[in-house]
Amino acid sequence: MEPWIIEIAPHQVIRWLRDEIAARPETFEIRAERDFVAADLEDAEAAGLSKEVETEIREGAAVGLLEVRPASGPKDWVLRLRAEDELAAHVPLDHSVGDTPEEIDLDTFEALFVTPDRAAIDVTLEVDIPQTKHRLQPLIEDIRNDRHPGLAKVATRPRHPMEKRNG
Repeated sequence: MEPWIIEIAPHQVIRWLRDEIAARPETFEIRAERDFVAADLEDAEAAGLSKEVETEIREGAAVGLLEVRPASGPKDWVLRLRAEDELAAHVPLDHSVGDTPEEIDLDTFEALFVTPDRAAIDVTLEVDIPQTKHRLQPLIEDIRNDRHPGLAKVATRPRHPMEKRNG
């Protein structure tokens, strides 16, 4: 698949996706996961750690991945949000984190990775063939502008008591 970087704020993608799921849950396949990537400490002394502690901890990062695909029709594209958040604390080696990615839901992905104090999130659209980009441009614009073509309003704003009624 050919990646295409999308200039859309991750929180906007999540908001738009939630509205779409609420109105048409069968439209997209959504998969989210969290994984931990660890690297052995290279120099315990430089990190201010004893040799015993060095063997018990690792530095690492939490990696979040959210993938959105069409639920039906050609599966020729995937919208992907990928976040890598360096862990402020060290990750223990005692299996307190899994060896394989952990499946999470959309709310958990947002809470863990789509927050102002987290690292940047890459938003990409990956397509099988370049022509698919042109077909998906309206989808990208809908997400960017929070439009939901073909749907009744997902949520209506309550009318303010002082607002004039039309008709």
